[in-house]
Amino acid sequence: MKILVVGSGSCEHAVIEAFRKSELCDEIYCAPGNAGIASVATCVDISPKDTQALCDFALREGIAFTFTCSHVPIQNDIAARFEGSGLKILAPGAETVRSLLHAEKTSAICEDAGISYDLSTEGEVSRILCLADGRDMLIFPQTVSYDTLFDNNEGPSSGSMGAVCSPSVNFYPESRLRSLITEPLMRALRRSDIFLSGMMGLKISGSADSPVFRGFDMHVSGAVFSAILKRLDSDLLSLMLSASDGLAGSSRPVFNSLCSVSAMIICSRRITEPQKLVLPTEGGVSIYHSHTVETEEGLMASGRKVVVICSAAKKLETARSAVYNAISTMSFPGMYFRSDIARGMAGGTKR
Repeated sequence: MKILVVGSGSCEHAVIEAFRKSELCDEIYCAPGNAGIASVATCVDISPKDTQALCDFALREGIAFTFTCSHVPIQNDIAARFEGSGLKILAPGAETVRSLLHAEKTSAICEDAGISYDLSTEGEVSRILCLADGRDMLIFPQTVSYDTLFDNNEGPSSGSMGAVCSPSVNFYPESRLRSLITEPLMRALRRSDIFLSGMMGLKISGSADSPVFRGFDMHVSGAVFSAILKRLDSDLLSLMLSASDGLAGSSRPVFNSLCSVSAMIICSRRITEPQKLVLPTEGGVSIYHSHTVETEEGLMASGRKVVVICSAAKKLETARSAVYNAISTMSFPGMYFRSDIARGMAGGTKR
């Protein structure tokens, strides 16, 4: 089976690494990819904005399945373009995303679903990654995501500067999330003729027994998803294919009991030209590229988000040490990372 992944970040790199483990996968293409992805897939120089060119490429190469969670191709309605040409793709439609990010429409859907919701932006919010298939949602293991730029949860929001995923990070029981939020929400979406498929986050607050829906998060963080994938023992490609066929709800993925830690490495200064990048030399970590290019002078950092460093081990402190030991061996001008990821999380409990 030939696979196409559309995007160029650390999330796509982590997904491709997971797809390569599947017996179903024969060949993987990535458009446009990056220097790290080029070592594990064939990169195609097509802009994610050009969904027609991507569609033409998929038809020409006989691509059997396409996946993207990148907002650029999604906003340019890659789902409709591919499905209209008879191509299998897992991605939410552009109109669906616009509806889900519209506060009044989301409020109406929540009222129809009969679920507790609060669409304000105040207070602490957990983001739980899900895989939707149009009828159901598969809930991935919960994480602690470090969403601000500076240590001690200070500074502006920056997506995710790192994450922890372990069996004891489980504040919201899955059974409560399903019965109180995801199942009634998906039924209400269908009644509104909104077909939701693909990977996205749910923003959740409230208590463990009474979770409150705070809206959708269509951005999928590479730091978060790479930490989750370190615990996935099942075939990710099979899960994605099941979701594209409307069968995600019947999937029973297996997750191991390891503790995983990830850290996003960024450039603290504006990059006007690529910066020489020295990657970690320590073992025991995976490196997922975000903005890197290969030049005659070697590997270069080419954007603000550079790489994600990720490790998993039986003990959380072992995984954390592996990540930070690896970081200590890398360098580039303006290199920055949070130093407090997983600090003080004895046993991997929620901070």
